[in-house]
Amino acid sequence: MALSLDEAKTLRAAWLAAELAVATGQEYTIGSRTLRRADAAFIHQQFVRYDQIVSGLEAGRGGGMRIFRVMPRDV
Repeated sequence: MALSLDEAKTLRAAWLAAELAVATGQEYTIGSRTLRRADAAFIHQQFVRYDQIVSGLEAGRGGGMRIFRVMPRDV
């Protein structure tokens, strides 16, 4: 899955928001209904993943792939 820098930043922000939401309360009950959020370790793992993707895309920005031409010469 190839992501653009903007998409990766959006996903990183979403995982950060999820991590903050879990940090404020993993589970809560309203009346007879209970809401349990996702696993904090998994959310942190996804945040780190997208943070690395963003870092990689920002580092490679403008550089791109370099192509060299080699001409063999017989001396």
